[in-house]
Amino acid sequence: MKERLTLVLFWALVLHVLIAVTFIIEPPFLRGNRLAIVYKKYLLPGPFFKDSQIIDNHSLILSWKINGAWGVPINVSNEDFARYHARLNPSDLYRGRLSYMLLLKLAKADSSVSSFKNKRGFNQLKQFLYDHYVPDEADSVSVRIINNQAENFMVRTDSVYITFAR
Repeated sequence: MKERLTLVLFWALVLHVLIAVTFIIEPPFLRGNRLAIVYKKYLLPGPFFKDSQIIDNHSLILSWKINGAWGVPINVSNEDFARYHARLNPSDLYRGRLSYMLLLKLAKADSSVSSFKNKRGFNQLKQFLYDHYVPDEADSVSVRIINNQAENFMVRTDSVYITFAR
């Protein structure tokens, strides 16, 4: 009985791996198929990457000045991700996602410094950074927004660097 169960589980695993590889390759006849959508959503591991995240990637680098000395710049998303894995507190992961969403909202428009500073989204992002990252004793804050776009084996980097007093 035990050997039979082991054999059934082995063949079920082999079948699952074959089906998973088929859906990862994604042949044209499976696109839009209801079974394919359900299988990819609930049973297929991943997605391991998305084209949109590879092609267009935003980063928010933050630094602050206390007593005339600038601190070491931090990547906000990386800090939240590391904090989440250190404490296993989901709020750290959600905070990182929220900061990224605020950054995307801000980055959709023109990338000139004046347009960033005058947008309502910038004030929301600034307040969020003050509430969650910048220490109270900081007198100046530096925000660097970096956008990397990769297409056709070429990477283009745009950045906006803004420093403001608290």
